[in-house]
Amino acid sequence: MVSAVFRGTAALVTWLEPDNGGSPITGYKVYRGATSGGETFLASVSGASTNKYFDPAPPAGPVYYYTTAVNAQGESSHCREVSLNGSVITSGEARGVCGSNDFREVFRG
Repeated sequence: MVSAVFRGTAALVTWLEPDNGGSPITGYKVYRGATSGGETFLASVSGASTNKYFDPAPPAGPVYYYTTAVNAQGESSHCREVSLNGSVITSGEARGVCGSNDFREVFRG
């Protein structure tokens, strides 16, 4: 599961650790875009247990996020994206749900 919540003028993106397919997760990649399906790489997050990213300056208007996991086998595909409306500054939340097996096939090599 991945979620995003506005915190003032910033956004907090969080996710649950997925099944690693037998190879320990070494980090995550966070992607952001202004359109659904238009996300580009935003940041790397180190460590398997670090499951959040603070985006200090999301663009105005709708913003979309997704995350991928990284391990020795490479980078996973992403589950669902989540979106926030950047014009809402005080609150907002969106969730995308991933199954525990979503990353397994990518990590089997």
